[in-house]
Amino acid sequence: MLGVIEPFEVTPVKSIISTSQNAQKVYGIVSNVQAYEVISMLVSEGKDLSLPGISINKPSQNGEEAGNLESTSPSAMQVKGLAIFRNGKLVRWLDDEEARSIQLATSKVKGTALVFPCSINGNSTLTTTGIKSKIKTKIRHGQPVIHTDLNVMGEITETSCRKDLSNPKVLKELEKEAENELQKEVTKAITIAQKEKSDIFGFGDSLSRTNPSYWGQHKQNWENLFSSAKISMNVNVSIVNTGMRTNPYEVN
Repeated sequence: MLGVIEPFEVTPVKSIISTSQNAQKVYGIVSNVQAYEVISMLVSEGKDLSLPGISINKPSQNGEEAGNLESTSPSAMQVKGLAIFRNGKLVRWLDDEEARSIQLATSKVKGTALVFPCSINGNSTLTTTGIKSKIKTKIRHGQPVIHTDLNVMGEITETSCRKDLSNPKVLKELEKEAENELQKEVTKAITIAQKEKSDIFGFGDSLSRTNPSYWGQHKQNWENLFSSAKISMNVNVSIVNTGMRTNPYEVN
């Protein structure tokens, strides 16, 4: 991988850095992880490791030659997917929406495009301009409850629904649809992590700070407690702009 000669960067290392930064900024599927963060998660008792994946889009011997710079379809780095670990060992690979949902729950997404239904046969696209999440782990009747607050601001950048976007009531309806879609995606991601008993969100770490006595008694069994914990989520979406999209029309 470090031998690939890319058209847009001087060295492969710079290509990896710039590609991962762009993927985080534009798509929200991956995020950069520093070496000290990896070490911290590996030694942590309340948070498991997750890492983005790096690959070559078209593996070939020509990728390591100068001719790759002149190709119309060159070999290039791509940052895609998310690997989740338990006790330092890879247990699951996530792609696309599942990987993005992990980043959403941990506030690591800088920007992404959320597609959600706005009618029976139509969809709208919300491009985020601000994302903030807050993770809490509460104890109810002796059992942990995972709670996530997710606040999203964004703009409607595309829609195939015939709705008057200048109507505040319509925007409220779209916000509700987007909230439902986000809740489904993030809940699914947490459920996957629970199935693998991999607390990549750091719910255990949160619990160790808010309820140290409970954590001290149950940290050895946290994998099982995490996998069976109930999920509570609050999602709030605010549409701040629709641009010139006010009264879309259908093309037959």
